[in-house]
Amino acid sequence: MKKVRIGIIGAGTVGQVHIENLITRIPSAELEVVVDSAPELTESWMFRKGFNVPLTGNPEDLFQNPEIDGVLICSSEDTHAAFIMEAAKNGKHVFCGMPTDHDAGMAIEAICAMIHAGLLMQVGFSRRFDVSHTRLHNFIREGYLGKPTMVRISSKSSYTPNPKNLHEEEDDLIFFNSTIHDFDMLRYITGCEVEELYVKCGHLGEWTFPTKAYDTAVIMLKLDNGAIATIENSWQCKIGHDQRIEVIGKRGIASSENLLYDGFRFQNAEHGEHSRIHKFWYERYHAALLAELEHFVNCLLTGDVPRVTGYDSIQALMLSYAARKSCRENHPVQVEDIKRQYGL
Repeated sequence: MKKVRIGIIGAGTVGQVHIENLITRIPSAELEVVVDSAPELTESWMFRKGFNVPLTGNPEDLFQNPEIDGVLICSSEDTHAAFIMEAAKNGKHVFCGMPTDHDAGMAIEAICAMIHAGLLMQVGFSRRFDVSHTRLHNFIREGYLGKPTMVRISSKSSYTPNPKNLHEEEDDLIFFNSTIHDFDMLRYITGCEVEELYVKCGHLGEWTFPTKAYDTAVIMLKLDNGAIATIENSWQCKIGHDQRIEVIGKRGIASSENLLYDGFRFQNAEHGEHSRIHKFWYERYHAALLAELEHFVNCLLTGDVPRVTGYDSIQALMLSYAARKSCRENHPVQVEDIKRQYGL
């Protein structure tokens, strides 16, 4: 069997999920090297798992290895664009977590470098590979619901960002770290682009470190087919990772609901209970994380273009920039104005 040779940069939470999937679940891939800025911690984790893969703290050990076909970029968000450009320079296909960069100019430059090098690039919008969300997408695209008229996306978690990612000028990290996935979901589910959006947000929770970063946001969006959408974001949801989508169309209502830990349910005249929703995003989307990685490996084997590309990452990033502008200036923002600033 022909195998795709993969290197991975970053062995944090999502990196570890991908490492384990590559080694144990994807026989058509071979993990050649792991790069991490704290290799001693990663070495301890890999030892406990029984994984025997070369480990280094130097990214050049990956990029200069001619045997490696593709690289998974799972490092901190502020390193993504630089690593993408290094991969393009060295002829490596790329799977990159989101966002590609918080700086739109850097993100566009990196994606253009991949295109000019003739290399494949897939971005980590893993929700597109969730079975429930995909079924909703297909149901709408096949016309069963009719024209979508209203969309509601609920995306809430108990996530607290790492303080080092909360730069003083980026109190709106939620738009780039969390809402960006909801923007992509809206485009994916409806097949529409956003024309205008308006944001209201605030810091309402109690964190373990001082910050004014927003942890709550509601966004109203107008789509190019005339439909109205709302996105609800919160980093203060104590019940777990709440992920729901509802679409109202001309012929009815369709939705993708939360997944539970199991199917247990009890009800009597006085009382009812059921299993809780998943606590963390990597639990809720564990199957989707495997599916997106299988898709990337298959694209490298066949040469097919990934179903979610650098183009999709830029479209979602433009909406994050529009949300930033709306929040700071307290008025609706035309998305076309943001795109025009970057020549899109």
